[in-house]
Amino acid sequence: MPTSQPDCDLLADFWPHLKNLLDAGRWGDAVATLRALIARTGWLELQVTLGALLFERQHYHDAIAAWTGVVEPAGQQGRLDLLAAVYSNLAATYRELGDAALARRFQQQALRYQDDFGAEDLLHLANDAIAGGHFELAESLLDSIGDLLGDDPRLQAEVFATHGVIALRRGAPRIARRGLLTAYRAHLQMGDEAGAGRDLLNAAEAFQLMHRLPAARRCLDEAATHFQNCAQPIWKAEALRRADRLERMEHLVDFDASLN
Repeated sequence: MPTSQPDCDLLADFWPHLKNLLDAGRWGDAVATLRALIARTGWLELQVTLGALLFERQHYHDAIAAWTGVVEPAGQQGRLDLLAAVYSNLAATYRELGDAALARRFQQQALRYQDDFGAEDLLHLANDAIAGGHFELAESLLDSIGDLLGDDPRLQAEVFATHGVIALRRGAPRIARRGLLTAYRAHLQMGDEAGAGRDLLNAAEAFQLMHRLPAARRCLDEAATHFQNCAQPIWKAEALRRADRLERMEHLVDFDASLN
């Protein structure tokens, strides 16, 4: 019969096994193993983890289903920590899907259930502000993060990337390029292929605004490789689509009308 609280000994044995499957590239087996343990135990923490695995492979709708299945039982059990995690994850997912309004609503829900307010929360709010076109607010939120960052290299990289995106949206591609390439190097050093790929997608846009089409296309080709490495086919296809469009633009720029 499913239990509401995880067994620490069972989890201690399970997590290394799950990590070994993921390290071996057996993602499907890892998901199947996780689903089996969820069916056996009913542990909500594992369902949150399942959603995270699905999200990483861009199975967004399945991830949403996994997380929304946690909301009612977590509410009944008074698990505010799980509700905060689920709503924050849903906000991140809808940002990826381009629904800024829904992402903002879920982020506000997440903040209702949190005991404290940290750098990552401010970063999420800054991204929501960018989506709404409120760039000064986004910059202000990023400035507020400084004292909270500590030595977390992942968050530091995200702050550089977000500054770069703001500059890009404000029509300052040279400033954007500096921030985005700094973030790219940081993500690369951490082995974060998805983060590196997103940085290069945005850097390509900056190079395009600077009329440096070959540099933009190189960024897109490298981004596609990063997305391939972390099994994110939707973003890989987007990078290749943009690269193909830029290649056609390069041919138009190089075309000599006198030869027609």
